[in-house]
Amino acid sequence: MVTLTLCLVEIDSQFSPCGDGHVFHDSQACDGTEACSTGEDEPNFDDCAMECLTYTGDLCIPSGWICDGLDDCLNERDEQGCLQ
Repeated sequence: MVTLTLCLVEIDSQFSPCGDGHVFHDSQACDGTEACSTGEDEPNFDDCAMECLTYTGDLCIPSGWICDGLDDCLNERDEQGCLQ
């Protein structure tokens, strides 16, 4: 049961609220397509789709780097929970 709980917490951490009762996956943020009816997944697109420390010392990565098969974040968060 502990493993299932940890798995669900990890999955939940990859989603953000839309503000209309729905959620969107972090990979959908700033991808040019509104996943939320409120547009909260596309606010002021600035090439920072996910905040994380990178190998080059940057503090965020663009949407094209999320779920692309390459670990860009030091904690590998950008490749976790990706659908193949």
